[in-house]
Amino acid sequence: MTPLDHLPSLALETFTPDTYQRLFNHLRQALQSVTTQWSDDLGKTLRLSQDRFALGHDLVQLRTRLTRRVQLVSHPSLPAEARDSFTKQTAEDIARSQQQIVDHIQRQANEGHLSRTEAEGMLDVVREHSFEAVMAFAANSAGQRVVAAPLREVNPTEAPGSKRWRKIRPFTARGDE
Repeated sequence: MTPLDHLPSLALETFTPDTYQRLFNHLRQALQSVTTQWSDDLGKTLRLSQDRFALGHDLVQLRTRLTRRVQLVSHPSLPAEARDSFTKQTAEDIARSQQQIVDHIQRQANEGHLSRTEAEGMLDVVREHSFEAVMAFAANSAGQRVVAAPLREVNPTEAPGSKRWRKIRPFTARGDE
């Protein structure tokens, strides 16, 4: 994956209007190509995910690819007007995709393909792995990408199988505790 942190800063004076037009057309075409492939993969995920665990796994994979798109369109090297326009369009696309997933799961439940319990579980997974959260992973002001996604805090008493969790004694070198 090409790092984004060494892209040159572009000001309105950097190129002629025709050159910017060609550059942004190429960028739009590249984004459209990536979006089309991503949408196809989302459709496949919705068709093939039979349970909430498979759905969660696939949503995480799809989010990873969306993050890269967000980092590119929000890159500080782009002129502010272009960056704002691309970022707004990306946010709208992501919100639309998020709603399509919710609608699909609700339709599956209404048609009897999923029980209410299964549908609610899958909707919980969709909310937990929201695509809209990737908007927080825009490139920072230096153009560097966010390296690691923050993990959701889990209260061990509420974690699955928490009754099986046991307190582990700290290890000591003497081994007498």
